[in-house]
Amino acid sequence: MLDNGCCSLVSPPHHPIMTTDLFYLEPWEALSDAERIAAARRLVASLPEGFSFNRVAVQSLGDQVHPVAFFDWEPVGWEHSEWYRGTFALVPGNLATLGYDRNHPFVPTESQLESWAYSQKEWGYPLYRSILTSA
Repeated sequence: MLDNGCCSLVSPPHHPIMTTDLFYLEPWEALSDAERIAAARRLVASLPEGFSFNRVAVQSLGDQVHPVAFFDWEPVGWEHSEWYRGTFALVPGNLATLGYDRNHPFVPTESQLESWAYSQKEWGYPLYRSILTSA
């Protein structure tokens, strides 16, 4: 386990610990293009068999524009492996808290309530308000 002051990274015993430059947006973007490519190529050695480096390419969504590393994966020794191959992206980010914030409860709009009522009728889903409001 590596504790870098803001979070802990766990690495399986057979995998070296990977540099956090690959995980966090600021250090990743501070690297030169050549350094990003080199770091992504090093990462492949820590990934399961079948992964290979593809490219680093600039991607955008809305007003965000960032370089992203892409890796190809083709399972080794699988029957019909061509069905399972794919391309994966390493998208560096930052720390985030995931989950439901009880201090800011979800209050659905009228449109969301109508949509939920339709889903309940169509799919038989009960409305679980008690789950969202219980401690």
